Amino acid sequence: MLSLNQEQSLLNALVWDLVQESRGNHRVAEACFEGYRVTVSHRFDRLRVALYESGTLVDVAWESVHHSEDHA
Repeated sequence: MLSLNQEQSLLNALVWDLVQESRGNHRVAEACFEGYRVTVSHRFDRLRVALYESGTLVDVAWESVHHSEDHA
């Protein structure tokens, strides 16, 4: 069984991969993790990360994305 820190690290890595996928193909990227579904969408200058459990939205985060970050 994984520790909470290990689970958080794996989830963070998964989200980062989904962010890259969403940015690259301009579509919603999604994956499942420990009974949760994670979706990432990159629209215009905003990034949305959503966490669902049993089809119910549990948490969502929005982040502004600056064009300079895309070229870093």
